[in-house]
Amino acid sequence: MLIHAHNLSFSYAQQTVLDDISLSLQAGQLIGLIGPNGASKSTLLKLLAGLYKPQQGDIQLLGKPLSAWPARERGRVLAWLEQQGAIHWPLSVERLVALGRLPHLTPWQTISAVDEAAIEHTLEATNVLHLRKRSAQTLSGGERSRVLLARALAGQPRVLLADEPIAMLDLAHQLQIMQLLRDIAQGEAGVIVVLHDLSLAARYCDQLYLLQQGRVVAQGTPPQVLTEALLRKVYGVECAIQWGHIPSITALYPVP
Repeated sequence: MLIHAHNLSFSYAQQTVLDDISLSLQAGQLIGLIGPNGASKSTLLKLLAGLYKPQQGDIQLLGKPLSAWPARERGRVLAWLEQQGAIHWPLSVERLVALGRLPHLTPWQTISAVDEAAIEHTLEATNVLHLRKRSAQTLSGGERSRVLLARALAGQPRVLLADEPIAMLDLAHQLQIMQLLRDIAQGEAGVIVVLHDLSLAARYCDQLYLLQQGRVVAQGTPPQVLTEALLRKVYGVECAIQWGHIPSITALYPVP
């Protein structure tokens, strides 16, 4: 088991936003967190990343309490990609992506051939190799999203937690990044991703957790979770769902 979260609860200013959440990520899995705005999907991801501490429950990373992991060791196995991350320094794309290797380096250690190979691979995999010499602060929103994903992947983590990584991408890059996440979630690695596009969630994810008002209302395979009745209840819309090689979920009209 890569991550196991048990009975998580979390509050902001004495208001409960996550209530009794349990989740497990196994090697080889791509898990999607879905649900309407305000369902606390991003908050759950931050708990799993160790950015927030739950008021109740516990999280295990590779069988060890998440809180017991030193930051550098945790950074070697778990990567966090925030939603619409900012770039604060005028670094080149190549140097920014290289920061993803820091957990693998000791203080003052220079980048090795192994590090350079990992950086080159992620630049190519995220389709930003041609941007390597550009200042990261000159990138478009979609380019920035792919570069920040490259930085997260450069550390070759066993667990990737990605918050809406395709939100600012065009259609072709959405498909490319989802396929990349699908490919990463093979062998010993696993991915948890927050998504709003239900068709892509159905197409690429192994398991889905459907959240509403801070609780999991359904969990299982895409056909188990993405039903007309559940989408009507949670999203308040009537949907047309077609299963096949490429699933399609279309919102038709709001429920009166």
